[in-house]
Amino acid sequence: FAGVGSHTLRAIYSGDPSFLNSTSLLVTELILPGLPNTSGPLAEADVAIPTPPEGKSSAWLALLALIAGIAGLGMAARWLRGNHARFRQRRRRPAFGALPVLLCLTVGMLAASQFVMHSTARSSSPSTAGVAGLPPGTELIGSKVVTVAKPAPPAAETFHAASGPISPSRLRIPSIGVDATVVGVGLLSDGSMDVPDNLWISAWLSSGARPGQTGTSVIAGHRGIGTPAVFSHLENLRPGDMIYVSDAAGAELVYEVSRVASLDLNPATQVEVFGPTAQQQLALITCFGKYSSSTRTYDHRLVVFSRLLPPNS
Repeated sequence: FAGVGSHTLRAIYSGDPSFLNSTSLLVTELILPGLPNTSGPLAEADVAIPTPPEGKSSAWLALLALIAGIAGLGMAARWLRGNHARFRQRRRRPAFGALPVLLCLTVGMLAASQFVMHSTARSSSPSTAGVAGLPPGTELIGSKVVTVAKPAPPAAETFHAASGPISPSRLRIPSIGVDATVVGVGLLSDGSMDVPDNLWISAWLSSGARPGQTGTSVIAGHRGIGTPAVFSHLENLRPGDMIYVSDAAGAELVYEVSRVASLDLNPATQVEVFGPTAQQQLALITCFGKYSSSTRTYDHRLVVFSRLLPPNS
């Protein structure tokens, strides 16, 4: 599960001359990107991994194996003594005398094998072991292989006011200590926004609005589960805080936070984040709420909406 897939949505917008150049209502079909899955490593999740009933009964299996084994050995000894006496006294015993011995030994072997299987399964559980086959230093987040190690900070540079829209390469949020690289991403096969391949970099949806253009520019970052990541403290932003977005040449745009919202996973959230708008705004998005091990993502998204400030304001 890589997020909330794209949906075709029927949206109704009120007349806005600056947006529609009309006072009439517009009804249109929208195909919007799905929300990204920006959670952290599954192996670090503070979630309850379902324990099969046999996990609780492993001790009983071991005890059953021990009892069956002891009984089998005891009956085998008695059977051998009987055979020895029969040989000496040439007395015949029923032919089925070996059957209880074989039955006890078989039960013991089955119980022991089940105990070994359950112990092996538990030792390889996702709660105690990483996903097999992943390169060292990576984790599987949804369907994305993500590097955990924090990269070197962006190089020092001089910024100047951008004269128009930019393609972002750096994101700075001084109030929560974020100074991160921005990379462009597209959409996954299910229509949801792709995510960064490192916990410490952010991703801009390059098929959407560029920062400085009319519309919503969307930048996503991982939150982390039991481990820090670039947007671990995004909820600490408050209206009025500043966000700085710059390109590779140092051209910079400044946004002011206007709203911080926890939104659930439904089409209305997709409209808020990716839908058309007459504003020049930036939306930062990360996972939030309760983590689900079945869907491998959170049940909400934290979205920070901000408005573009005029140069030198």
